[in-house]
Amino acid sequence: MRSILSLLSLAPLALAAPLLESRQGCPSGVHIIAARGSTEAPGEGKLQELSDDIGAQIPGSTNEAVIYPATLLPYESSEETGVTDMTQLITNFVAKCPSAQIILTGFSQGAQIVGDVLGGGSFTGTAPLPEQYRQNILAAILFGDPSFIPGKSYDMGNATHHGLFPRENTAQLDTYSAQIGSWCMDGDPVCAEGLHLSHHTSEVETFQSAALSFALGKAQAFGFQTQQNFQRRYEKWD
Repeated sequence: MRSILSLLSLAPLALAAPLLESRQGCPSGVHIIAARGSTEAPGEGKLQELSDDIGAQIPGSTNEAVIYPATLLPYESSEETGVTDMTQLITNFVAKCPSAQIILTGFSQGAQIVGDVLGGGSFTGTAPLPEQYRQNILAAILFGDPSFIPGKSYDMGNATHHGLFPRENTAQLDTYSAQIGSWCMDGDPVCAEGLHLSHHTSEVETFQSAALSFALGKAQAFGFQTQQNFQRRYEKWD
């Protein structure tokens, strides 16, 4: 495992672009909370473009980034810090905007953070997001999740092997199956025990269009008006 983490540390990921300008008050669109991948600079990292696309399609949307180390070594404490911060961002935002509809996004370590927020901590058994906030979670989008388990109804990629830190108990996470879209590519060394690092580093770009369609489908089903009708692509990628 350490050899894979060391290899990943040598593969610089895209620097974070500036966040969308925050708005005063509660959004008329969705609120996006993004957790960047390991070693990415503070901000949303590769997820920024997806946030921008969702914001362009759902007027009045806002977004913010999880603040956490995103380090590979140490990994566990970094990931746990991200879980704590994302949970706090959700609860704080709902306290301000009780009817808010939130889209969670995560890449790599950030994807594990999203899964742990909804399903409980991978490493320390941290409690999942309290049940009262379930109604506020519109969608959860995961790319290259290190805790990936194949064969789930919300697995949208083509991977058939588990990740570096396979989730031992998926019962709680499975209760969010209708809201989750998880993309893992066969051959990815982080989410699928593969040998092709490029599959991991390109995961967001590869599946971004499908993820956008997924998010817009959830938004339209809830009643949000979007700027453009996208073909819904929920089928598994092959």
